[in-house]
Amino acid sequence: MLGNAFAGIRGRGGLATALVFAAFVAACGPGPTESLGPSTSSTTESPSLSLSQEAQDAVRFRTAFGLSADLDLVAEVARDPTATSDYGVPLLPAEVSHVLRRQVAHETAGPLLDAYGERHQHEFAGWFQDDLQRGAFVTLFTGNLQDHVRGLWDMLLSRTPPIAVQVRPARYSLAELAALQARIEQDAPAWADRGISIVMIGPRISVNAVEITVLAPAEGAEQALAAEYGEDAIIVYVTDKPPQVA
Repeated sequence: MLGNAFAGIRGRGGLATALVFAAFVAACGPGPTESLGPSTSSTTESPSLSLSQEAQDAVRFRTAFGLSADLDLVAEVARDPTATSDYGVPLLPAEVSHVLRRQVAHETAGPLLDAYGERHQHEFAGWFQDDLQRGAFVTLFTGNLQDHVRGLWDMLLSRTPPIAVQVRPARYSLAELAALQARIEQDAPAWADRGISIVMIGPRISVNAVEITVLAPAEGAEQALAAEYGEDAIIVYVTDKPPQVA
């Protein structure tokens, strides 16, 4: 029964699907994006290895967040069309709300996410809090999403309280965005000679791109910059207010 219930979970949520990690938090970019209640125990039981990997993940996650891990319920939720896999396992809307109510402060989560990112710099694309999802923590990686889901779980599920974190796919790592930013900064004088005055450059984690602010008038600036650096790698913002000099 469980095998059939979980069939197609990855198709619905996708590897791009975010997974919830207990006691870990997230900040920063784009792509597809994984429910819960207070745990009665500080330890997380290991699901039976006879279960499918999807069922094991669901039991592990639900146990950590104090949700029922009854196998019949797990299978029922997996079949429910209202369930979402944004956090890596199928959760009902009420369960997602429960998870989000247990969020921890940015100050607690940030250092944990940064530390994990430091250990995976070749794939880490940053983290941010999604205001459209009531401040849910979101992490971005350029590959091996399922490995990072479980890596975050291993690091955070045993913490109290657990923290909901989504894992989403990204095209560019933070290191690649930083390199692009440095290149644009170096090119800024040449752009000024062409009438495009760049006044600010910085990464926009939530959209996995470098944001370039140019001073108006800037006719043709977006097209010219996109042609040089790639339209999926930059966002151009035009302002009529010169930067303030301290």
